Amino acid sequence: MNRHSILYKFKIIQNLIDVTSINSKKTKSKLKFIYNKHLIQKIMHLGEGEFLFDENFSNLVIKNKAKTKNFKISRDNGFESISNILYVKSLIEFILIWSLMFFYYFIAFIFHRNLERRTKIIIFGVEHLNFNNNEIRNNFIDFIKKYIAITNNDDVLVSSNTFKVSIFKNFIFRKHPYNIILNYGLKFDDFIKIQLLHMRYLFIFIRNSFFDKRAAILARDFALMSLFDFSNSNKLIKSIIFTNTNLNYQPLWSSNYINKNFSTSMFWYSENSNPVVSDSKENNKYFNQYHPHISLLNIDNHYVWTKIFAKILKKLTSTKKVFIIGPILWKNILIDNKSISNKKNIVIFDVTAVSEEWKRNSGYSDVFYTYKNMKKFILDIVDCKNSIKNLSKTKVILKPKREVMLKNDIRYINFLKRLESEKKIVIIDSTSDINDEIKHASFVICVPFTSPLILADYLKKDCIYYDPTDSIIPYEGQGKFLIKGKKELYKKLLKINKRGIN
Repeated sequence: MNRHSILYKFKIIQNLIDVTSINSKKTKSKLKFIYNKHLIQKIMHLGEGEFLFDENFSNLVIKNKAKTKNFKISRDNGFESISNILYVKSLIEFILIWSLMFFYYFIAFIFHRNLERRTKIIIFGVEHLNFNNNEIRNNFIDFIKKYIAITNNDDVLVSSNTFKVSIFKNFIFRKHPYNIILNYGLKFDDFIKIQLLHMRYLFIFIRNSFFDKRAAILARDFALMSLFDFSNSNKLIKSIIFTNTNLNYQPLWSSNYINKNFSTSMFWYSENSNPVVSDSKENNKYFNQYHPHISLLNIDNHYVWTKIFAKILKKLTSTKKVFIIGPILWKNILIDNKSISNKKNIVIFDVTAVSEEWKRNSGYSDVFYTYKNMKKFILDIVDCKNSIKNLSKTKVILKPKREVMLKNDIRYINFLKRLESEKKIVIIDSTSDINDEIKHASFVICVPFTSPLILADYLKKDCIYYDPTDSIIPYEGQGKFLIKGKKELYKKLLKINKRGIN
């Protein structure tokens, strides 16, 4: 490890966050504190890749200051300023969205319907789910109803990339769900109130951006603020739900900045948010001490898979309400031992290797999921399995984490295709049901520290994390599942073989 490992960078970013908070205009105003916290979060959201470049951190350490493409930062003052280009882009974004909302309120007023208003539960962060699939949609609805109280007077608005607007009872799936908070329109007095609010936030945004250029990056938040402020004060919103897709940024309008009357929740559908790091004295020093994104969250209720992750959240945030509910797959998971298959197979869950170009551009110079490491992860499993006579006919089934993305290393993709053509592995669709794949597995091997292992353990399956580098530090509770190095993997497979893979 060099001093610019991801943990070292996280430490520096955390220090910048702390310094920026202290150096913000000193005031006893709770409102100002909340505003500054979200401003820093937005800076992190926009600038993370820039802040993680080695050269910028070298400058910060040596010269005390660093200038990235869009930001100026220093050890003394934290996140000091934004570039003129980003400033202008943000102002243009605000003008466009603010104007659209201005005319939207006119439309809501013109088409007002004199009906009783219904309260809204808004869900963000599940856009990746295919709600055109009836089974996925129905499972999702059943899952949400199990953990979120929904009455007949509630509309559940789900942010979705579904090609058409879908309505199922009181669940509404659409691209921008907040657009229909006012689906019954506005009475005249409400129209006046919301437009006055809209003007007020126009003034606040311009004033803030004039005195502090950084404030301009909250353009989208302030352009939509009147909608959420009005809806909040009229108790139209019951709750807003996020997932860890929204980990990098939580909108200002979802916080106590507007003295909210609604609750906020986050469902962690994956617990693989902490970086995988190698064992060394330097890493041990910073291990599990910093996580800039998690530390900036301001969520009322967290729903997680395990007690381990609940402890991490309580350590890194001020949250107290963490609910441990088991695997979060947007469906209710049943343990049914009768459904165990007699097929002999080893199911592998990998993470597709990222390219060298992505590593350079993102700043994650020591990311674990490289072509070299992931190739060795697969080959070690195949070699160890084949070297045990009784396992020679056991299938090795690989389920990729997700579809191939631009950031992935094409060499790894081609490597997997070659192994499949040689009939050494069987690759299944990345969108296949993870629950079914694990239920029908004889043995489960996961790359550290992906969430399928938690599901496998929950379903009482033999399962391990395999570290081909023999160098990873396990987080609390993960050590009992972690197998390090090819020799230990071989010994583990021998034990599994003696018990019998069935």
